[in-house]
Amino acid sequence: MPTKRALCAAALLPLLSACTPLEPSEEHATLDNPPQELDVPTSVTSVGWDWQPPDKTSITHVSPTQHGVAAMVDDGVVSLAGDTGEEQWHYRRPEEPISSAAVTPDGSKVMLSYAGGHTDEEDEDESPAQNDIVLLDAATGDLINEHTAEFTPRSGGGLDGNIHRENGHDPGIITDEARVIQESDGGEHGDIVAYALEGGEELWRLSPEVEQGPEHAEPVLSHGFPAQDTLILSLLFTDQEGEGAASPDNPRDYTFALVGVDPEGGFVPWQEEATGENQVDYPLISAALDQEGHHAFASVDFTAHEQEWALKSETGELATDTDFISGHDGDIIGAIDNQIVTVHEGEDEDEVQYAYEDLSGDTRDLFSVEAPTARRLNDTFIVPLADGLAWLDVNQQDDFSWDPAQIVVTDKSNGNTETLDLEGLMVEEDRGHDGTPPHSMFPDPEAMTLAPGSLVVQGERDEDGSPTDTLVGVVP
Repeated sequence: MPTKRALCAAALLPLLSACTPLEPSEEHATLDNPPQELDVPTSVTSVGWDWQPPDKTSITHVSPTQHGVAAMVDDGVVSLAGDTGEEQWHYRRPEEPISSAAVTPDGSKVMLSYAGGHTDEEDEDESPAQNDIVLLDAATGDLINEHTAEFTPRSGGGLDGNIHRENGHDPGIITDEARVIQESDGGEHGDIVAYALEGGEELWRLSPEVEQGPEHAEPVLSHGFPAQDTLILSLLFTDQEGEGAASPDNPRDYTFALVGVDPEGGFVPWQEEATGENQVDYPLISAALDQEGHHAFASVDFTAHEQEWALKSETGELATDTDFISGHDGDIIGAIDNQIVTVHEGEDEDEVQYAYEDLSGDTRDLFSVEAPTARRLNDTFIVPLADGLAWLDVNQQDDFSWDPAQIVVTDKSNGNTETLDLEGLMVEEDRGHDGTPPHSMFPDPEAMTLAPGSLVVQGERDEDGSPTDTLVGVVP
């Protein structure tokens, strides 16, 4: 069993200040002083660092913090400086896997949960799983709070990309100060409730209502995402008096509501609604948030009509009257700096075009790039930056064969392209996505996390004949 001295020696890192006496199953290393905050890159020019997780662990998720990234591993988290990849602090419970992990939207706190002896599949007749929640300061790794809470199933997925869920353990939607869930009792959906990340006490509860739509409607929390100082919830109200499944002969009435909630008090400063009939179980709903959190984008597609919004997240005011989805020929791949980024077929079959458009539909920047098969098929491997695009070229040879990956960076001002070698990094399909669920309006960027200090790519390197998880930081 490791002693305190052994744990400290194993965790000795530059700037590391303390190892605290803990339970034998825990390893915890902290910093004395917070490191300097870093800016999110507007462009990247070179490979700056790489990092591999502790022995006998793998990387489960990567989330940005104010100073870089939190690398979630099987049994805890390791904080890395965004500009150098240097390990700053860590919290781990060897042999005890995490059940969920998250970084708060402002990047200031890290939440881990451990489910103890619960199995992967909980019995429906048993009480919800008890999870030990650990809240850490993202700058120093200091323990802020530890408490136990029940995780209820189907509590609503987040769109912020900073949440990792394991084996059905869902902490809910994470704000800067709370985790937000929808209560469920016997299959009936109840209030939206916020519990403090620090302490676990109830902060507020909300009983969603709509002004129009079915009289007997039960709200279902589809997903939610924190945007600046507002928590935005996507709710679907279903007519409970209708019988049987929705079909062309038996359409069901629905009301969709996009609701802005004050994350501290739980009151509703704004709400947008749309009503309609659908001939299938549910209308198609898409939602997204720009990188800065200033605007929310949403659409709902009923059988007979579609409605869409581009809203200022704080006030709910329309940011534009222009259709931002149906008004585009190409696919939307992201939103940054009050602009929509779209991809189109080029004039030449060997090219594709990218456009940065303001919310009124006016093109600010338009440029063409070469279009090998992998670029055309994998829009999910593109991250829009303020000054251009970063495309993760997986060197796809056929459906099952990929060669070592590389980053292709294009300057949007002149279309110039530079290729950055990732030194043999292999990136597998469906690896390292940002946690965005399928109903996100923008593609889920595979294997890439844009964080303060660097664009972080997740993959594997061959180490002595076996693949080893690796993070690579591509820096300005």
